Amino acid sequence: MRSKAPLALMEQAVMILVFALAAAVCMRVFVWSDRTSKRSEALDRAVVEVQNAAETVKYEGRRTGGDAASVLAAAAEAAGLEKNAAGALTGFYNGNLEPCGADGAAWVLRAEGQESGVPGLAWARVYMEDISGGDILFEVTVAWQTEVGA
Repeated sequence: MRSKAPLALMEQAVMILVFALAAAVCMRVFVWSDRTSKRSEALDRAVVEVQNAAETVKYEGRRTGGDAASVLAAAAEAAGLEKNAAGALTGFYNGNLEPCGADGAAWVLRAEGQESGVPGLAWARVYMEDISGGDILFEVTVAWQTEVGA
């Protein structure tokens, strides 16, 4: 009578192989889930930052009734953000979307005035952009009424 030990050993090897494959698949799913979770958290924070900046621009637009350049200058001062030479409002954020300086930034918040082509109406585009790739994470457009010259 032959020994059944090699058959049991082969059965154990097959079970270990099946469990190893299942573990590898589970690890890939967990890594993908972690990346998705971090991206969703970044999107949530970006939405809050962009909405705050948009509300500040909108408030300053209603309060002053000025053109896009003057409103963005007032909004930059009110929000504690920078105003660059092109007249855009700019704020820098690190990888966790916490405010930081330009040197350690991974994301940039921008608000740029746009021409509406309609007298008495001004608007700005407010968005969060990835510095390295230029991908826009979230974007909002804000409009307000301006004073029309007599």
